[in-house]
Amino acid sequence: MTKVVLLVMTACLYWAGCHAQTKPATDMKKIEAGSMSVSWFFEEDHLIVEAIAPDDGWVAVGFNPKDDIVHTNLVMGGVAKGKPYLEDHYVKGFGNHQPVAALGVSPSATLISATNNDGKTTIRFSIPIKTTDSYHYDLSPGTEIYLICAFSMEDDLEHHSRMRKHVRVVL
Repeated sequence: MTKVVLLVMTACLYWAGCHAQTKPATDMKKIEAGSMSVSWFFEEDHLIVEAIAPDDGWVAVGFNPKDDIVHTNLVMGGVAKGKPYLEDHYVKGFGNHQPVAALGVSPSATLISATNNDGKTTIRFSIPIKTTDSYHYDLSPGTEIYLICAFSMEDDLEHHSRMRKHVRVVL
């Protein structure tokens, strides 16, 4: 009898652990961009994004309706000296990305978490799906947009990316 009770309890705990996600897998979308992965889902009026890169430097996910780095809303983050960070940038021209705050608007992206583990950097952030300025884009469900996926081996946001790929997706 004791073995049966333990077996049932173990099965229940296993089932509960497997189903303890905040979002069902069917609600989450994921792409691979080179050696980087990006996944996302919607939570009320925000897009929740997670990006994982195989390096210890910054990770970036950009949004642009065109297949171009120029005019991209670029969210960059990582962990520097043990502290997580996230910045909301806009690409004005090749090699010229600036924090949106320096352009006179409030940052939209909010850091949820950032970690460096086993040679990988993971950032997780939220961003509103509706915008009120010209440096961000509509990110509503069903929107076609290019995700600009990039990462660096350095935490200095001015350091050039080690990898950058543009992937067209439907949010």
